[in-house]
Amino acid sequence: MCKIICQDYKKIAIVALTAGGCRTALRLGGLLPEADVYLKAGALNELDIAAGQVFSEPLARLIERIYGQYQGFVMIMAAGIVFRTFAPYAVHKSQDPAVVVMDERARFAVSLLSGHLGGANRLARRIAALWGEPCQAVITTATDVTAKPAFDLLAQANGCLILNLPELKYISGTLVNGGRVALQSSLPLAGAVPPEIALYSGEGDLPCPEMVLISPYHDWSACVPGARHILRLLPRNLVLGAGCKRGVSPELMQAALADFLARNWLDARSLSALASVDLKKDEPALLALAAWLNLPLQTYPAAELRPLAENLAAGEQSEFVRQTVGTPSVAQAAALAAAGEGGRTLIGKTKYPGITFSVAERPQTFDFDLTC
Repeated sequence: MCKIICQDYKKIAIVALTAGGCRTALRLGGLLPEADVYLKAGALNELDIAAGQVFSEPLARLIERIYGQYQGFVMIMAAGIVFRTFAPYAVHKSQDPAVVVMDERARFAVSLLSGHLGGANRLARRIAALWGEPCQAVITTATDVTAKPAFDLLAQANGCLILNLPELKYISGTLVNGGRVALQSSLPLAGAVPPEIALYSGEGDLPCPEMVLISPYHDWSACVPGARHILRLLPRNLVLGAGCKRGVSPELMQAALADFLARNWLDARSLSALASVDLKKDEPALLALAAWLNLPLQTYPAAELRPLAENLAAGEQSEFVRQTVGTPSVAQAAALAAAGEGGRTLIGKTKYPGITFSVAERPQTFDFDLTC
């Protein structure tokens, strides 16, 4: 089952200008608990405005004031007004907020800006479902109306980063025009693979010149002869296990990690956590590394790591580490602990002066089922 396709927004602004629009805004605000309602002064008449915030400045000034506070906007007014108001702020689909336009009688919820990555398509459908008749969601995104796979949504739903978003237009364009796209994935696939997707094992001729590559490794595009456009999706299901001697410098730790990742062709953005033993929870080098990677540092008692460590091959265990820490493995066992049930070692113990790294893989599939 898809994980986030029914995304709820951290914050939505509902804005209305007319008396009828204000009535619609207040009712919609009651259906969307994460929404703030903004009502134009002078349009209120007898309305109960306790649930809304009254604004008197021009609409453009209001949006300038609140723009950075919200991930979604529902504008109950003419589409032309909304277009002119938000035009100065539209930067790119990867950055724009969701903008939905409604008429004051709530007949239509129109996805206007950032339909996929911003979530305006989902927001429009959600509004229509919550409101009921006669409200209809209006979606114009080509992959939606032609029922073709949308890899920006699939990446988002499966927790993958899109590394080269400009390539998306070639993949989506091929699909909506009736073509096929090759897919090579390091993740097992779940759900029904659409017929437009040609699976590629990495051997033999590429079945299509347009390709989607799902991998935690970098620079694979150079290894795919015949590919014209490659959309690269990066899973974030790897855990870095780390151990170090007391007092090792943060600079040495970071340099060692950079070498470790480069030697193993791993993209640092594929890491979702840094793990170690409890005895190292206050180690400055590990704390600095977690901050550098912008990852949480997860630590485990030696007693919890010991059973995992003792199941490792003899060459992966250290009697010295057992004597000093209480478990024969820190980096590899901690990575496995953080990877959870079903996790597996991807890269075993790798030693640097005073430092040890290992990488484990959390179980994850790439799910094609976007049904809520």
